[in-house]
Amino acid sequence: MTNDPLDTDLNSGPAIAAFVHSVAIAMGGRRSPMVVQDAFAGLTDLADVDAVAAACNTLGIWAAPLSGPPVSWRDALDGAVLAKIDGSWAAIVRHEGDIQILPEGSAITEADILAARDFVMLRMVPEAGASSLTFELFATRARKMFRHVIWLSMVINLCALSVPFFTMAVYDRVLGGGARGALWALLSGALIVLALMYALRRARARLITNEHARLSASISLALARKVFRQPYAQRIGLTPDRALGSLRRGERAADLFSSNNVAAIYDAPFVALTLLAIGIVGGGMVVVPLLYLVMFLVLGLFIAQNHSSTDPEAAKHAAERQVRLEELATNAGPIRQSGLGTAWIRRFDRVTRSVSRDVFQSQKRNGAVQALGYVLGTGTALATLVIGLERVLAGTFSAGALMAIMLLTWRVTGPAQAFFLAIPRLKTLRGSWDQLKLSLSRPTISGNVHTQEAFPNTAPALSGQGLYYRYPSSATPAVSGLSFDVPAGSTVVILGPNGSGKTTLLRLLAGVVATQSGSFLANGRAFDQYDIDDYSSKITFVPAGTAGFTDQLSETSTAFFLDNPGEDDVTGSHDILTRFIADRKGAATIFVASHDTNLAEHADFAIVLDRGSLAYFGPVKKPDASDTAEETLKEST
Repeated sequence: MTNDPLDTDLNSGPAIAAFVHSVAIAMGGRRSPMVVQDAFAGLTDLADVDAVAAACNTLGIWAAPLSGPPVSWRDALDGAVLAKIDGSWAAIVRHEGDIQILPEGSAITEADILAARDFVMLRMVPEAGASSLTFELFATRARKMFRHVIWLSMVINLCALSVPFFTMAVYDRVLGGGARGALWALLSGALIVLALMYALRRARARLITNEHARLSASISLALARKVFRQPYAQRIGLTPDRALGSLRRGERAADLFSSNNVAAIYDAPFVALTLLAIGIVGGGMVVVPLLYLVMFLVLGLFIAQNHSSTDPEAAKHAAERQVRLEELATNAGPIRQSGLGTAWIRRFDRVTRSVSRDVFQSQKRNGAVQALGYVLGTGTALATLVIGLERVLAGTFSAGALMAIMLLTWRVTGPAQAFFLAIPRLKTLRGSWDQLKLSLSRPTISGNVHTQEAFPNTAPALSGQGLYYRYPSSATPAVSGLSFDVPAGSTVVILGPNGSGKTTLLRLLAGVVATQSGSFLANGRAFDQYDIDDYSSKITFVPAGTAGFTDQLSETSTAFFLDNPGEDDVTGSHDILTRFIADRKGAATIFVASHDTNLAEHADFAIVLDRGSLAYFGPVKKPDASDTAEETLKEST
């Protein structure tokens, strides 16, 4: 094992975190032990490969739980394979062609690790590549399970095809030939087939149900991780309903294994076997169900074309209706108090009518198609019966053959109707996979973590040159052209009226948002060269309105960014802040945004903002100085 201070007990959370940290370092990673430990905090089953993989993915290390030797490892790609050997975690790491076994000095060999039952495969790749690998992992998993289910469905359909032949034998040999002794043998065979079909269908139902639950849960976890790691600018307009909707759309990719799609996806392809059986038994009688399929194909294409041609205005109104419902849930009181309730209801009624009209037309069209499909299916069965009776009377084939053809015809119309009516759902399913790929490719705050450095453990020197930031919902920038240079261990007070950009500046300094123009430097290096998670673990950011802000003031932080701390108790907060500033002077870099100009005398520097622009930056002169710089400063605010 490594000498990392986290490495205390291999069966505890910190120990597995230390082990993963040593693996990441061997792979060329630069994450600090503290960040790795935070990612593994709260896990209840660290022996589970899924839990370890999830924690590694949170760290920006691509990880996947596997049940066999990874193909990428056999292809000699860089990465690591983690496995549990005799109750202890071990890993084999390949980096730039060199192979290393961890823990160091262990007697475990590469063969021992690759012989394990379950693995966690790790790869240190850029975020875009990791997103592609994650999507391909889901797609490969779905394809593998699809093959299992389709083979099982083929066996089920072959068993089902034998039932009409049993029926034909009963009619021809028992009723027609008078062979009563053969009845029990035929019935016994039929019962065996039915029992086998029951067992196979139950096995298929259990298989697809389990895979649907597991795949949707895995997709939800991956997408939830993306949502929670999104940059602040993307999270601003993300309401809980929209976040939930994004997760639901991604989960629909797992509907490939939904019970509602079994007939359309897994039974419909074997209609070809049924047509072959009809051709064997009835010869030219196969033309009747073939004509049915052609007519239903035309109908299905018509449905798909009309289903996709949604009125753009109705789609726009549907989106607006969702926004207004979210607005009602959060701002019902202000809407009513402002006297806008009547206008709001009128607009909501208009968009709801538009959406309801479009939904009604869609449902009416689907109902008409289902009715037409039922008529076509029934008509096909009647046509088969009439033509078959004529051929039976003509002596072309037996009555038992007609019964078999009738049963086989129903095996054509049922799955075919399910497939064509499911075409809109299948198109949605395909779109869900496209949406999943798009969602996984969205950037996160740790997109470049594989090239970033850990942040120093000392108070940072912070400087900005031409900082600019505009929120997506605003036409004007929140801050523009801000430049300053603050030495390490200094205290800075940020002053200015409401809306002047104080909060935005603190968010830039705390790494909550990234400057859209200009440069932000920490210790003379570009801020984006540092690991944002490591930086966040070493600083304290207290947003405005935080209750009990003193509880947030960590003694181990090297930088503090406080937004109007204790604004509801100005007198008390002033005393607390002045004592805090005095205690941390020189040991931490402190930025305080406040309307209390008296704090300036306890600061080393002051930043005065006006409408997002810099009105003043410079040192604060103390009250006993000969000049009146402080008074000038207060007047400017």
